Amino acid sequence: MRKLWVLALCIAVASGGGLAADSETEKENKWFERIKFGGDLRLRFEYFDWDQHYDDGKRQRFRYRLRVGMKAQMTQKLMVGVQLVSGNPDNPISDNQTFDDGFDKNTIAISEAYAKVQATDFFGLYAGKFRPKKLWSAADFEWDDDLAVNGFLQTFDWKFGGPVKKLDFNLWQLIMNESSSGSESRNFGGQLVPTFGLGKNNDLAVGVTYQSFENPSPVADLYFEDDLVIDADYVTNFVDPATGELISDFQVGSLFAEWKNKSFSQWPIKVSLFYYKNFGASDEAGEIWPAPDPGASRTPLASGTGSDNDTAFFGRIQVGDYKKPGQVAVRLSRYDSEPDAIFFAYAQSDTRRSSNVDGWRTDVRVGMPAKGYVNVTWYRTDWTLGDDTTMDRFQLDYIFRF
Repeated sequence: MRKLWVLALCIAVASGGGLAADSETEKENKWFERIKFGGDLRLRFEYFDWDQHYDDGKRQRFRYRLRVGMKAQMTQKLMVGVQLVSGNPDNPISDNQTFDDGFDKNTIAISEAYAKVQATDFFGLYAGKFRPKKLWSAADFEWDDDLAVNGFLQTFDWKFGGPVKKLDFNLWQLIMNESSSGSESRNFGGQLVPTFGLGKNNDLAVGVTYQSFENPSPVADLYFEDDLVIDADYVTNFVDPATGELISDFQVGSLFAEWKNKSFSQWPIKVSLFYYKNFGASDEAGEIWPAPDPGASRTPLASGTGSDNDTAFFGRIQVGDYKKPGQVAVRLSRYDSEPDAIFFAYAQSDTRRSSNVDGWRTDVRVGMPAKGYVNVTWYRTDWTLGDDTTMDRFQLDYIFRF
């Protein structure tokens, strides 16, 4: 693993011809001319209608999310980025802070801290802590929008003038859980995406992704700790009830397509489809334990084998846009994931079902001044496997950008 990281850094430096060989213009620029600040504040009202949960099946709360970032263009080839966020630092898939203790001060944590080397026009390298959803394509039920990962990403981007407009190829090497005495948990992956131009107003991107999760059980163990070291969603992959270890490996492949049509400037259309299969799913029987301790004397949520529950599907259609004041976008999403199709720890937090989700999401977004927007969201979700009542979750957001 370390050899791969060193090799990636060496390639970046060698391909760029050295980071010191920059123009005289760069040397003359003042430091404050090379730094850009930005961020957003999201205010949210949220309502749950979920029988057999909470005191009476209902819950209301106010929340906020604050993100403040900085990007410093050190040279033509080197950029450094930092982002600070609100929320619980022990929850990797949510930056939200609930207004529950009205007079307490809240925590701010480092979400991103990375360097980007753009060695050539087509080759770049990210190193550090960064958000993957900005850099490669994934369904949001697989990678939560708030998730930041640790490691390295190599990007290859070629642009063409023919029917194939561009070709993107990404490789990543991530650390999920570092250990000084035991085996580390890692994620290796790659994605290839050609984009085709279909006439003047249509683009079609098709892609294939493959990623391998090495030794994922220690990550699940963090969720099972008595003091909930990770404060996040349920563990919804199958575990061995005797040991609490995950029964499946996760070598997850996916195919996806995204079609964009801009025939009508006010009402562009975007359709996305993803299909997932876990080639490392086990034939052994396991159980799903949403409780903190798999050894507790409680009834498991569900039982089954990983190989019978190893596929997932995601679909989304969006009509309209919200980048300008008064613009409206409507979006409908479909979630359908079996428990061992994807690794649970990265999954979308808002569905409350992790990797075991059968549900729908509807969004209406309205553009507001200063690049802000209002968003109304409705989630309606059930388990794919297991018995529970249907959750209806409503969110009303105002996002202020600065």
